[in-house]
Amino acid sequence: MTNNTISLRSLLEKEKLNGINFLDWFRNLRIVLKQERKEYVIEEAVPNDPGPNASRADKEKFKKHMDDMLDVGCLMLATMTPELQKQHENMVAYEMIQNLKEIYEGQARQERYETSKVLFQCKMSEGSPVGAHVIKMMGYIQTLEKLGFVLNDELAVDVVLKSLPDSFNQFVLNFNMNEINKTLPQLLGMLRTAESNMKKGGSKSILMVREAKVAKSKGTGKTKPKGKEALKPKGGVSKDGKCFHCGKPEHWKRNCPVYLEEVKKAKAVGASVSGIYVVDVNMSTSSSWVLDTGCGSHICTSVQGLHMRRNLAKGDVDLRVGNGARVAALAVGTYVLSLPSERASDLLGLIHSDVCGPMNTQARGGFQYFITFTDDFSRYGYIYLMCHKSEALEKFKEFKNEVQNQHGKSIKILRSDRGGEYLSQDFDELLKECGIVSQLTPPGTPLWNGVSERRNRTLLDVVRSMMSHTDLPTSFWGYALETAAFTLNRVPSKSVQKTPHEMWTGRHPNMSFMRVWGCQAYVKHQMSTKLEPKSQKCTFVGYHKETKGYYFYNSKENKVFVARTGVFLEKDFLSYKGNGRNIELKEVQQQQVHEPEVEETPQVVEGNSTDLETQPLRRSTRERHEPERYGFLVTTHGDVILVDQDEPKTYQEALSSPDSEKWLEAMRSEMDSMSENQVWTLVEPPEGIKPIGCKWVFKKKTDMDGNVQTYKGRLVAKGFRQIHGVDCDETFSPVAMFKSIRILLAIAAFHDYEIWQMNVKTAFLNGKLEEDVYMTQLEGFVTPENAGKANPGEGHWTAVKNILKYLRRTKDVFLVYGGEEELRIKGYTDASFQTEKDDSRSQLGFVFCLNGGVVSWKSSKQDTVADSTTEVEYIAASEAAKEAVWIKKFITGLGVIPSISDAVDLYCDNNGAISQAKEPRSHQRSKHILRRFHLIREIIDRGDVEICKVHTDDNITDPLTKPLAQQKHDRHTESLGIRYVSDWS
Repeated sequence: MTNNTISLRSLLEKEKLNGINFLDWFRNLRIVLKQERKEYVIEEAVPNDPGPNASRADKEKFKKHMDDMLDVGCLMLATMTPELQKQHENMVAYEMIQNLKEIYEGQARQERYETSKVLFQCKMSEGSPVGAHVIKMMGYIQTLEKLGFVLNDELAVDVVLKSLPDSFNQFVLNFNMNEINKTLPQLLGMLRTAESNMKKGGSKSILMVREAKVAKSKGTGKTKPKGKEALKPKGGVSKDGKCFHCGKPEHWKRNCPVYLEEVKKAKAVGASVSGIYVVDVNMSTSSSWVLDTGCGSHICTSVQGLHMRRNLAKGDVDLRVGNGARVAALAVGTYVLSLPSERASDLLGLIHSDVCGPMNTQARGGFQYFITFTDDFSRYGYIYLMCHKSEALEKFKEFKNEVQNQHGKSIKILRSDRGGEYLSQDFDELLKECGIVSQLTPPGTPLWNGVSERRNRTLLDVVRSMMSHTDLPTSFWGYALETAAFTLNRVPSKSVQKTPHEMWTGRHPNMSFMRVWGCQAYVKHQMSTKLEPKSQKCTFVGYHKETKGYYFYNSKENKVFVARTGVFLEKDFLSYKGNGRNIELKEVQQQQVHEPEVEETPQVVEGNSTDLETQPLRRSTRERHEPERYGFLVTTHGDVILVDQDEPKTYQEALSSPDSEKWLEAMRSEMDSMSENQVWTLVEPPEGIKPIGCKWVFKKKTDMDGNVQTYKGRLVAKGFRQIHGVDCDETFSPVAMFKSIRILLAIAAFHDYEIWQMNVKTAFLNGKLEEDVYMTQLEGFVTPENAGKANPGEGHWTAVKNILKYLRRTKDVFLVYGGEEELRIKGYTDASFQTEKDDSRSQLGFVFCLNGGVVSWKSSKQDTVADSTTEVEYIAASEAAKEAVWIKKFITGLGVIPSISDAVDLYCDNNGAISQAKEPRSHQRSKHILRRFHLIREIIDRGDVEICKVHTDDNITDPLTKPLAQQKHDRHTESLGIRYVSDWS
């Protein structure tokens, strides 16, 4: 039985069946049995005995059923109250469930009635938060689902909307008018947005405005305008001109005395001065148009879409909006509305395709055409280069096989123009065979295939722009085209809400590996001699589709190859101030004859193909095979080479590499750190002292995609040349306090936190050396003085062999955190009496666990001789108590584990040691114990640690103090959180 099963059975042990909680208990029971694949025991009656003449399989099946039935029955009885156990102890599992259902079946109906009553009577009070209200109702709906009464999404949404107060009436009206279909979580998000908008200053409204005439008053007389003088018509009013308001000549409406008087009276009574009818629609801050067939004048929030625009002066046209404020109109013009088109609702629902070519310049590889396939739903595009138009069918087959295999879906519709490549009989038969609907545009209507036409135009514009800033021949337009399509798939598009790559793959695009197309780069030679340069200067020309690498062009060899990475000179490329060159790359327009008759056949269209299309396909006769090393590849673009990236081994190699400036900067940074931390002092070496040497160690730090992030140069001393006992008395190396890291990992696993890793550029141990250590000066940083400081170290082959054996045996073992219901530190301590035969000293050990895994441990020989098991256990407990104090202080500073305010439980299996730790006075038998070990008494007295008794078989510290039997050892290590991958997965 795995650890997962044990943890699931703990669900039933939390709260035993008492009759009231039957539904929850039965639900947990089914979860446990489903995980153990024993659910059939409570669903099927006890089978009949197959008899002695039955087959072996039937006998084994019957035996398994009986064994599982006994196991499940005991589990059920163990999780019942004593009264229920007495009633069911003579029943099997199936009979128990049937009897319990008969007893408590009415309970479910009553609970369902009470829940539905509360749900349908639920009403949100005005001013209370909408989030808490909706979450509460979602809880009622989920409870009904558990009781077998499932509400569909539409009914659940209606129930929630009905419970909202009057302040949400506009939201409900808009929700129903637009026939919005949302799930409850999506509705909750919309309600929270609406609530936020209302709190900011009233509901956001979209105004549908139309002019209306104000009732004329019978009064006459002239009214002087306030503020500015009345606006006079520009150029004057003709004698034949009349006022549109009063009908009198020689003035306009805005200067009409009758109109101005009416406006004055309308202001006095609080009427709308401009005759505005306001329709209040509760919306978010969206700029989408609201369609209203009764609207005469339209208001837009931006002037960018206005055609034939005429700017208005302030005061020319004023509008009074719903909150009573006057708003000045900025401009008036014509706005062209683009109604939503019919878009595909899923991937591969509609594919747009078009062939472009022949181009006026042939690309490398003999390509003169390219064909595009664009998914309508995601706008993710594929592009294939072609030598001839007749390759369109093969490219479509390649595209279809790839996308349908990757997505598990089929292409529904293919939309294209009436080019001969799409009208061929083979193409038509393929579409019919695959059930793909062909949508062909009428002759002379390229706008009907607008998606593909715009894609081709955009690609060619981008290609011309990319190539204009490079010195590459125009024949590289094929590589530029593929790079442009690769980039367009990963940048935002107005046609979709996310990037096409995210819509197509479901993942955010990774842009960290992308480089400036056409920039120079240094790429390391795969094979070179000692006298030849280690790298070559090339030009970056694209991304390889099947390989995680880049295309590079070597102009000297006129060869394009693939390398994993290189040193890209992007800054130099971008800093070039040239104006660019003119790229003459365009499609050659061929004179094509289109038959007007409907009966035109595919054969006629194919007959109009150019001579270029009828040329035989070019195929390389070169033998293609995969080399033994490094995976050399061959593509239609030419030779391809994969190279790796190696760090320099010596100082001279670093200086001769293409990255010499970066390595020098890394070494200078290391030297600055040494100087700031005063690692050494330059002195003359004393007589008879031979300084130890030093060397540089170079390392490139890369990200998850293999891109170089940092160049590191580390200075190391050749400490292995020192002699222990002569040059030094002890060896050590600074290490991280991993128990702190393990504590943080355990907390992160409990709360499901994300873990981010940081890198410390230079870390030094603040310590003083007892001996004087002399080191030679650094290569490349030599000064007239000569000395330095370092730390030595010496390995032991026996220890190395033992470590290798341990690593081989535990290579599939991991330390796993998780499975605990509460974050609480637990400590265990143990000791083994006089395990060392030479000096009669004992072995102590302790462990501290958090969230199901060990975070701190120690196993070492005691530095004093003890004369009893109680004494060695007492010393071990004292060491563990000091560790508990440190852990308590560290976790308290984090502020994320409330239970740390209580005493840390420390479990010991020796009663004598526990008594001495709790006893404040010394006795005859404890007088000889060193005073420092009595610190545990003070720790316990102030409440930092509480020492408790644990059975010796349950003390999980045993593996650290003594050899154990295999079964007991495995049980203890599993309790420490040490598990094999196969068991955990």
